[in-house]
Amino acid sequence: DRNNDPKYKVYDTMYSFLPMAVVGVSAAAADTLNSGSGATTTGDVTLPLSCSLYLAPSSVQDPDAGWGVFAGVDYDTGDVLGQPTIGVPVVDPVIITYDEGTEKERDAFDMIGAYAYGAVATGGDAEAMRVDMYAPGVGTMANFHSTLFNFVPGGVTISPLLDRSSDHGAGGFTTYHDLACRAKRKIRAGEELFGAVPLGAVPRHIDASSKGAYQKVDALATALVGMQNDDGSGMNENTFVNVMASFRSNIVSKRNDAASLEKLLPHDFAEAVRISEVGSARAALDDRRLEWLQKNGKCLDNIREGISTIPQAGRGAFAARSLAAGAVITPVPLMHLLREFFDVTFPAGAPPGTAAGNKKQLLLNYCFGHSQSGWLFCPTTSAVLINHGGEGGSNAELRWGDGTPGSSGEEFDLTEFLERIEHYNSTQLSFDVVATQEIAEGEEILLDYGGEWEAAWKKHANDWNGGDNDGYESGPAMDSRVDKLSIGADAYPHHSLFCLRKPFSDDSIHDVVEKYSSIIDYSEKSQLLLKLYKDNKFRWWWPCVVKEVHNDNDTLYTVEILEKFPKNLNNTRKLVTTMTHFPRHLIRFVDRPYTSDIHLATGFRHPIAIPDRLFPVHWRDDYRTAQKIVTDTWQEPAVHSRANITDAEHETELRGVKCGLYIAPSTIEGAGNGVYTAVDLPREGMAIGPKLPINAVFNQDTETLRQPWANYEWRKQTFNADFEGLMGMTTSVMSAGLGMMCNFHPGLVNADNGKSINQAILDKYTDVGAGAFSDYHSNYFQTSEAVFAGDEIFISYGEAWLEGRTYLSHVPLWNNYNTGDELVAFLLALANDTGVEDASLESLYALIKDDFIEDDRTSTVLSKIGTVSDMEAVAAAGGTAATTSTRRSTEWLEENGYCIDHIYVKNSTIPQAGKGGFVRRPIKRGDVILPVQLLHVRGGRDVFRRRTDLSDVDRTVIDDKQVFYNYMYSHPDSSVLFMPANAGIVLNHGSARGTTAGAEDRRPNAALRWSTTDRKTQYFLGKAPEDLLSEEYASVVVDVVATRDLAVDEEVLIDYGEEWEAAWNEHVRTWVPPPPTGGRGADGIPRFVSSQAVYAMNQQKFDPWHWVWSDDHFTVCEEDVGESKYDTMHLEDL
Repeated sequence: DRNNDPKYKVYDTMYSFLPMAVVGVSAAAADTLNSGSGATTTGDVTLPLSCSLYLAPSSVQDPDAGWGVFAGVDYDTGDVLGQPTIGVPVVDPVIITYDEGTEKERDAFDMIGAYAYGAVATGGDAEAMRVDMYAPGVGTMANFHSTLFNFVPGGVTISPLLDRSSDHGAGGFTTYHDLACRAKRKIRAGEELFGAVPLGAVPRHIDASSKGAYQKVDALATALVGMQNDDGSGMNENTFVNVMASFRSNIVSKRNDAASLEKLLPHDFAEAVRISEVGSARAALDDRRLEWLQKNGKCLDNIREGISTIPQAGRGAFAARSLAAGAVITPVPLMHLLREFFDVTFPAGAPPGTAAGNKKQLLLNYCFGHSQSGWLFCPTTSAVLINHGGEGGSNAELRWGDGTPGSSGEEFDLTEFLERIEHYNSTQLSFDVVATQEIAEGEEILLDYGGEWEAAWKKHANDWNGGDNDGYESGPAMDSRVDKLSIGADAYPHHSLFCLRKPFSDDSIHDVVEKYSSIIDYSEKSQLLLKLYKDNKFRWWWPCVVKEVHNDNDTLYTVEILEKFPKNLNNTRKLVTTMTHFPRHLIRFVDRPYTSDIHLATGFRHPIAIPDRLFPVHWRDDYRTAQKIVTDTWQEPAVHSRANITDAEHETELRGVKCGLYIAPSTIEGAGNGVYTAVDLPREGMAIGPKLPINAVFNQDTETLRQPWANYEWRKQTFNADFEGLMGMTTSVMSAGLGMMCNFHPGLVNADNGKSINQAILDKYTDVGAGAFSDYHSNYFQTSEAVFAGDEIFISYGEAWLEGRTYLSHVPLWNNYNTGDELVAFLLALANDTGVEDASLESLYALIKDDFIEDDRTSTVLSKIGTVSDMEAVAAAGGTAATTSTRRSTEWLEENGYCIDHIYVKNSTIPQAGKGGFVRRPIKRGDVILPVQLLHVRGGRDVFRRRTDLSDVDRTVIDDKQVFYNYMYSHPDSSVLFMPANAGIVLNHGSARGTTAGAEDRRPNAALRWSTTDRKTQYFLGKAPEDLLSEEYASVVVDVVATRDLAVDEEVLIDYGEEWEAAWNEHVRTWVPPPPTGGRGADGIPRFVSSQAVYAMNQQKFDPWHWVWSDDHFTVCEEDVGESKYDTMHLEDL
């Protein structure tokens, strides 16, 4: 139930202001309280020549207190503070309960809850099932305080002004007005105004300390100060500090309200003296004198309410005193709400036909907005009264004012983005309404709402074709016309009846019938009650039903008083009590829910336009930040017209071109060679180049002998080789092909590694070749986006690779390119928005580049840009990174590069050989099949022996040399070993002698020769080995040359030499199956489980009948994979 759930934050001040001892007033007083006679009206408020109310930073010493409202003159008890205001009902603002709402709904709900009254306190609660009354002015802007509250809100007056059957403006403005706040006690000039802390928490600044906490601290301070003797002995500064330290530690810290007490306790003896004199509540406030307010505040009472001079406009704003041109008429702190909040969603249980009403909140008409923004800004001051004067007819304009002071320690300013205020439930922005000409006292103040608003209003007036009032009259009109009341709850189709009860009545059910009588109370408290509430026509009125007429002149009735706060969701009200002889003048008509003018479907709805000149461009919904321009446009991957190409179609295309992949000088300056595609790769996930084996390398002591391969090695986890090697053994992975040949450009990565396959082709218990080559075969890199012919292929080494090399400290990382992109995008957008000249833009760019950019890597990015033309080139290329790489033509690649994709990989035709290299295009005798880049190894052949300091290595089982040793190129009489960096790693042996065991008939069809075109190769051929070994990168190339014509799909074979052949034949001759290492099963039979068997087990890993457990294998699980994902996982992942 809304009215009983503190989450709904109803600002019901019913029980807040006066002692419960006040139980009634005289009948005459009751008449005065509610009939309107004697009520203070706008015309009765006599303003002083100087300002009577100021808006200024709050005196509460809390950064979240924000604005405060201050008295500019002395007020007596019951005086109206400033000017009365209107009330705008906000109907059914949130239908669902607070806890169930979305974050945006809760934010909006909290914002309304912070600035609106519960309508049960001010009037209007019968408008809908749930109603908040938004009444901009003193009550809205004042802060709350548990002990210093000094004013009470009054009630509203209902005056429709227009006839819904004939006036197209009906329903376009509120009928509630004349809501005044009155002083609860005497208030001196300079004093801040505080409302009482509501029953529910309010999500903007309220004094969090309870009344009891203040009383405790006051008593403590008085006691401590009283311990000082007349002669000056007793309590002094030193002893006071000691007492307070012990008191805080031993007593306060153990209380539940420790935080509340802690901030109130005095910190020194002087502060204790002040608290004993004025109380801790006042001592905690900053002193605000009238002189300070006149200098630092803005006047809040320059506007008074009145009936507008503009036809169909309702009420308007009139100057309460003469105003000079340029004067601030009123400050306008703005409540921010998303547009979606203003949609009315009718709740379940609403009367039939309700949904035919207006679908927008009336509050929309009083708020400012921009057509290109989802935010609306609602005034919290009397600026809501200002009507539209049109272009040439207005005498005031909007300007941005001061932001909310000290909000959460940081004042919001216009240079920030609106997202920052989204979760603030207090005003953050503010307008000033400024006079554009001299305005005389009594003159109506008018703004220009903008052409869009004016067009909407004219369309509304032209489209309006009259209204059917169905006999409707407003409640006040019915009160004036109807003397004799009809009997029954449904006697009036548009109205319900409300009856006046004694002050401080409640919904407690009395199962009695009582005779109405007024209680005479001439006490001082009764007079105070009369002063405070004489203009509130709603506070003690309860729904009622006439059951019987008592006298002939129809002035006395029997009435049933119903619940004011129904306890159920369908809004049905229980009987509270029955009263006889109830006087007619204490019964009034109230519109039934959803029937008053504000619900008319024909009612005008449109926000007031914020001019383009005021609304920051970066707040517009159509504004694209530099970051958004970069991410949505520049960095958005290109979409290829053949994005649905299959792998088979791509292979056919590769076989039809001269070459599909080249190695040629990189577009990165100083990076050596790079890899280029010569054909389009239209989609992500396409394999690039041949699928090659990777090799785990068990490293020697790299601290004393750094290997060149350190520039090429990968983390084993990248290729799912986590469990190769023993604990404590340093293991890395060499990925021949793109993994060793491609460059890394942090801003242009267009390929990543595909899934490597760990599958033993041979069985160690039956195959002589098992263990002679890597089981991690068919590894490849694949496109991460569409890549076009002529583009260089860039893979990522990880930015740590660059950061770990001090000599590359100037090389930009992704973030540096992104920073450059955003700067260029920002400057180009600035030029587009402002038309600034190129020279000015270039000067600003130079200033930013030279004086504000500190990062050397970012400076590298910006060093190539100097002019607007350079910036436009960046935009055209798609970013600063894109300008560093050039798309090469096929002719350029043929002239400057070498083809590296004549070979593809599949199972070799050589028994026991694993994978082999096959030609995908016809090759002529003497043509280069593949240029093989070679990476030299330091330390000779012993480098590829395993580490010998691991005591748990069984030398009878583990081979002394690493398997990668088999992939090396070398000469029998040389200690220099070369590691092939590409598909040269898969070329198998064909014997020119025909003496290879098991492959006697396989002859070589290719031979190796040193490259005659690679300059570095020719250079090092004339140098000593030591010169080559000092190099850090692959430096020589050997060509694989066809010794005869090769047909498509023929395997390429080279002669490994007599030494290798002899070693292989000896291995075959002496090979015996290894002993089983998997232990014995329960049946005593040895377990023969090879790597090949483990792969097979993984294909049936959820079927226990296929599991053969042994000591040679174990299970691993991929981290953070739940059972629900098993059926979509790749089998290899486990």
